[in-house]
Amino acid sequence: MKREIVISAKATQSLQRIVSRVAEVSLIGAEDTRLNVLSALRKLTLNAENRSRKAKFDTLTGNYRSILAGQCRVYFKVEEGKILVLDIILEKPTDPEKST
Repeated sequence: MKREIVISAKATQSLQRIVSRVAEVSLIGAEDTRLNVLSALRKLTLNAENRSRKAKFDTLTGNYRSILAGQCRVYFKVEEGKILVLDIILEKPTDPEKST
């Protein structure tokens, strides 16, 4: 079942902020970040449950999930016929020196 994507104002602002921040370092990286998130959202329209993991929100009821899109984590709620994108967060890159 194909679902409609509804992107909240907060998620839109978050993506704009992340892309601007990445653009300070790399314009190509900023474009890649934007495209990674948009590609992940398109894929969610076809099968949101299989492409994501359950988000652990103890105080909220509903089907809340997240997906990793490049270095961004996208939080969303699956509803009947639509996916509501709640927020997009830049994941902190893993420091190889700290993982040893």
